Amino acid sequence: MSYSGMIGEHLGRYRVEEEVGQGGMSVVYRGRDTVLQRQVAIKVLHPHLQNRAESRARFEREAQAVAKLSHPNILQIYDFSEAGSTRSYIVTEFIRGKTLRDFIDDRPIAHPEVAAMMGVQLCEAVQHAHELGIIHRDIKPENVMICEDGVLKLMDFGIAQILDAHAMTMTGTLLGSPAHMSPEMIEGLPLDFRADVFSLGTLLYFAATGELPFTGSNPPLVLKAILEGNYTEAEMVNPRVGRTLSRIIDRCLERDAEDRFESMSALRDSLKAFLDDCNLGEVDAWLASYLVEARGTTVRLRGHLLEVLERRGREALKAGRVAQALEYFNRVLAIDPEHEQVLRLIRRIDMRRKVYVYVGAAAMLLVTASVVAWASADPDEPPERPTPAPVLAVDTAQVEDDARFLADATGRQSRKLTRDLAVAQEQIRARAVVAGQQQATSLRVSAESVAQAIAAPDADDPRASNGKNDPKGTARKDDKEALARAGDPAKDGAPIGDATPVKEVAVQEELVLVRFSLQNPKEGISVEVNGQPYTNAQLSKGVRVPRGLIKYTATHALCETWRASIPDGGRDLINVAVKLKFKPGALYVDSGEDRNAFVQIYDITGSQIAHGRSHATISVPIIDPESGRRSLKVNVIPSIAGARPALGRQVIVTAGRPTRLSVNLKP
Repeated sequence: MSYSGMIGEHLGRYRVEEEVGQGGMSVVYRGRDTVLQRQVAIKVLHPHLQNRAESRARFEREAQAVAKLSHPNILQIYDFSEAGSTRSYIVTEFIRGKTLRDFIDDRPIAHPEVAAMMGVQLCEAVQHAHELGIIHRDIKPENVMICEDGVLKLMDFGIAQILDAHAMTMTGTLLGSPAHMSPEMIEGLPLDFRADVFSLGTLLYFAATGELPFTGSNPPLVLKAILEGNYTEAEMVNPRVGRTLSRIIDRCLERDAEDRFESMSALRDSLKAFLDDCNLGEVDAWLASYLVEARGTTVRLRGHLLEVLERRGREALKAGRVAQALEYFNRVLAIDPEHEQVLRLIRRIDMRRKVYVYVGAAAMLLVTASVVAWASADPDEPPERPTPAPVLAVDTAQVEDDARFLADATGRQSRKLTRDLAVAQEQIRARAVVAGQQQATSLRVSAESVAQAIAAPDADDPRASNGKNDPKGTARKDDKEALARAGDPAKDGAPIGDATPVKEVAVQEELVLVRFSLQNPKEGISVEVNGQPYTNAQLSKGVRVPRGLIKYTATHALCETWRASIPDGGRDLINVAVKLKFKPGALYVDSGEDRNAFVQIYDITGSQIAHGRSHATISVPIIDPESGRRSLKVNVIPSIAGARPALGRQVIVTAGRPTRLSVNLKP
């Protein structure tokens, strides 16, 4: 029986009105309940599967499984065909909306926090199923519907299994969507609820980055990537994801089920903790607002995140947790690469390294001088009048300015360093006296002078007086005089004599090595780092750039331009995976005289991915990470009575290029 032949027929009390989609097992129609007078969705088993006892039994298991479930984020079932019926069907609520896959293809999620919100609701829905002993086994974006009122609905429990209460195992053939299968499902091993944790992890990855974690030009290569755990971390694909959310996704995608979250509840709690840290605890309200009006909510969410993440970073920096502060700042710059306040804070962190180099070099010279003094001392020789101490030449003004600049962000660490230097200085002098050495080394920039500089108000700090309480600059003048006294041994009670000049310590610009892995596509990509172009060979070997905020841009003729920036975070090596997103393909269907024919576009698995009208360009997302092409099957349904449809026409579209398909719809 043809699918279109059922339009207008009755299945019990339900009248079939319109086909709305189809999958590997069934066709879905919009229908009407003639008793309750409401719209329903009717899922009817494919005709070629109707006579197979195994298919009918599995179809009935779906009805039994879903009938047990009652959750606001799970598709509600109303009715199903009786055993022995000539046609197997399930009647559910009818949802007006689109799949999560279509939703993201139409408008990629700008802030991965939205993906985490979706994850929270889906975790609660799947946990409800798990508590009833049901594994979904096919969690994917195509099986999540977004209703017009902003509610997520998980659907299609068609391959769910009722678990044995003791063994919790399953048997049967390999089912599910390749890109979302857990490794144990691929290998035919016993399953438990953590198989759904893996699949939900692939969905989170897709929602957060716009890409699937495991890809390949054909299903066997996808399955191979899953079994090998071969994927790029989400934060490398999209810097806005950040380390915390990326680690949550990584744990979902662990090769060994023992290393994943032990339950959906545990995964939900981690996602909620991540959102709470962003002051996004009202998950349902934020998500409903986004799903109903994505554009306005995205703008509001952007401002909220910039404010909260900057504040969190400042708090972490004040507490001395520099790595955590850099993680927050990295997320801010991924949203707004020119964020002035965060760039200033990162420059302060970078300047702290220079202060450590200055003082560290001075301390090293002190230690060296004391060792030489100790080795050259003669314990039998009576002590003589001390000779003048050599002066270590250091740019005191620069050290003072650097210390002031760091006062707010790193004051605690700088003060601790100066205290340690003071102790070390006293120990060196004591050893010199014991050894009978008559020469003492004096550090020009003493611990006291640096401490005074640090304690002084920061000129860039809004809390500083900015001269209002000291209009004549008396405090700064006193600080400079203290520095001069501290650097002059005669004013510190030391003997006067000829000063031995010491070469000034030079601080070289620090560099970080950035290594690029060109993954998608591997050829034809042009990359610039901080505005400088490099060859592919240089990128793979690694390029050295100044520390601080590193900006890079990647372009390709068939792909969307990729721009990102990231602070070095104190690392000596940064690995960057370049995976560009192909531009969508464009399909134009010429149906001759019928200029309003309906076009349905399916992928090679039979899942509908797009639809539209003939004589108009239809956008088709490209998912192959290597070729930039996609194989499609196209149905063209005539709008003119008596015309013949064109079904199953095969066509290949290419990223960024138009493809034309001509069909004949004549009787």
